[in-house]
Amino acid sequence: MSERIGKKAVFSIKPNPAYVAAQWDEDFLRKYTADLFRNSRGNITEIVLKDTHTLQNHPERLARWVEICREVKATV
Repeated sequence: MSERIGKKAVFSIKPNPAYVAAQWDEDFLRKYTADLFRNSRGNITEIVLKDTHTLQNHPERLARWVEICREVKATV
């Protein structure tokens, strides 16, 4: 799908929220996010994290995940 969309539309990625909300593992998140960016190379891309009903009392995970996304995007 990514190849067909190109820059004609926004390629919206909705990652599994459990990776941020429940199964926090920064090494895994880096690899997972790098794969998301690689698979959307050449597209206008947005990442939408939905359904984060709980963060297991760790709301700072959201800010850290944004940092990870920015770091990974710079290297992919």
